[in-house]
Amino acid sequence: MLILISSILGSTQYNVIQIIIELIIIAILTYHLFHFNISSFELILIFTYVITSIISFLFNDISTFLLSAKLSGLTILSVLYATKTRINTNSILRLLQIIYFLNCILVFYEVISGKPWVSASLVGGFYSAYIGARPIGLFLTPHLSSVYVAIYLIYLFESPNTTFVYLQSFIGLLSMYFMELGTAFYALLIWYFYARSSKIPLLKTVLTPYTISIIIVCIAFFVNHYLEEIIKIFEATPGHRIYSLYIILPQLITMENFSSFTNLIPQNITEFTNITDNEVGLFELFIDNGFFLGILLLIMMIKYIDIYMIFIFSTLMHYSQFFDNSFIVISAVIFNKELIYLKNIKPKYFIKTKLSF
Repeated sequence: MLILISSILGSTQYNVIQIIIELIIIAILTYHLFHFNISSFELILIFTYVITSIISFLFNDISTFLLSAKLSGLTILSVLYATKTRINTNSILRLLQIIYFLNCILVFYEVISGKPWVSASLVGGFYSAYIGARPIGLFLTPHLSSVYVAIYLIYLFESPNTTFVYLQSFIGLLSMYFMELGTAFYALLIWYFYARSSKIPLLKTVLTPYTISIIIVCIAFFVNHYLEEIIKIFEATPGHRIYSLYIILPQLITMENFSSFTNLIPQNITEFTNITDNEVGLFELFIDNGFFLGILLLIMMIKYIDIYMIFIFSTLMHYSQFFDNSFIVISAVIFNKELIYLKNIKPKYFIKTKLSF
């Protein structure tokens, strides 16, 4: 619950309370870390995090150091805790289900009533622009609220089909439509296409995670080349996010933005954004963490949240919540573990590994 409260407070003006809660979370998760059996990969990950943080402290301003250390530290600790801790799955899943319904209900309330469920004075900075403009859901921002709906929908789509599952799926998809079909929705479509096509023998051979990544990049170049024609198609689509498309596609093929990959240590995201107007999550990942830690964080996601892998990589085309929100990442790990258990499947990683429950 502390992680959920921290996630919600992250969109408000109560920064001091959020920091206090995050320090408590870090202390609790770090305590548990000393009781885990650490693998060689996890040891390398932690070592790289520590070295990167030390160098960042020496060469960056204090705000850049603290932000980078906090975001990556909470992400790593959350994944390790959720992966290695034996939890009461039924209770946690029921809690996550309640959060899902509450999130959707608040979206529907905003649509029906025509007014936000919280005052704009409570929401902080950048996020206050969404108040009254789009439904914001439980997490006070449509990006985060829609991502949570999407990861829960993936859990539903991979679960045994029942009438209640269909009902929950309909409610979630409807709420995403009202939140204006953002990045999470299109990432969900890409994941769904990959998940279903991978069950066809021929497509399973052709559509690997590597080829999917190449296809996404090729599509980005193609769409940017025919941007005006494609814009007209999107303008005729209800709930379109046309202005986001205008911004993101050119950024994906601007070589200046790829300079983020050359950062060996975390950089000031605000300065980079001011120069490039960056809205691409992949670039932000390497700006916030540096090249080496950024690569290891990607491998960590592939290693421990493999069912969500295509979805995670797709969200990196815009605002992705998997590397800066511990509640999202810990929820995805729990759903991933439960699906593996239910289906009794062996996850296919880029790196061979073993999971124990």
